[in-house]
Amino acid sequence: MTALPWTLAAFALVAGLHPSPKPGVGRAQEPEPREQDLIFDHAHAAWTRVLARCVKGERFDYKLLSASRGVLDEYLLRLRGVQERDFATWTREQRLAFWINAYNAFTVQLVLTRYPIQSIQDIGTEAEPVWEKAFIPLGHLIGKLEAEKISLDTLEHEILRAQFEDARVHAALRRAAESGPPLRAEAYQAEKLERQLDLQARAWLADPRLNRFDRERGRVQLSALFDWREADFVRDADSLQAWLARFAPEDERAWLRDAETLEIDYLPFSWKLDDLEREQR
Repeated sequence: MTALPWTLAAFALVAGLHPSPKPGVGRAQEPEPREQDLIFDHAHAAWTRVLARCVKGERFDYKLLSASRGVLDEYLLRLRGVQERDFATWTREQRLAFWINAYNAFTVQLVLTRYPIQSIQDIGTEAEPVWEKAFIPLGHLIGKLEAEKISLDTLEHEILRAQFEDARVHAALRRAAESGPPLRAEAYQAEKLERQLDLQARAWLADPRLNRFDRERGRVQLSALFDWREADFVRDADSLQAWLARFAPEDERAWLRDAETLEIDYLPFSWKLDDLEREQR
């Protein structure tokens, strides 16, 4: 469905704002937002615009976005404006794409609230790690109060992992960290989702910074995410080895599938911000 532009009145409605009437004009005369103006854009075009502009290889240009973040703010407002009654009618693919994009977009927003920083973890504290910080205004979509906010942990564990049971999701969540899987330069979309998730899982495994395969020694060095979320990969493919064989680079799949034993080591995970590196002057 083609996205339709929102009117200012529609934005004000979603944000909980009520523009003051012009002198001499009563509220009864204010135009109501048309239903077509509130249709959600399942192409997530605004988020794709942000990604296409700011994803630079395995890096993200937070400085560029911080200087001009209007499109990001528009997109976050659109996410926030989705109503539970409408969300309940969406397909599984539409809901999954929504939550993956929401996780990545709100992660970027959170970084920008404190940018520049060395690591997203700097935003949290020992008492409240960044992942437990409730700042995402989407609680109403999971049966919570309209104003209740949720955390990145809630979004990942209680929604994405618990409701959708698809380990490819771990390849799609960037986490604003150098060791996170690469961020796609396009939004996830329901009609493309299966292909996008397959490609994303393969891109993650094909990145030698994050995962390495040594056929001669029968050894693999994997992202620590495979250790932390191992149960999800085993659930989807009966074993971690089988999941790797399904999505590894093509020339690695046969030996991974047939190996009787596989030595697995996990690489250190760098939480350094995945910011675009610039020359020091």
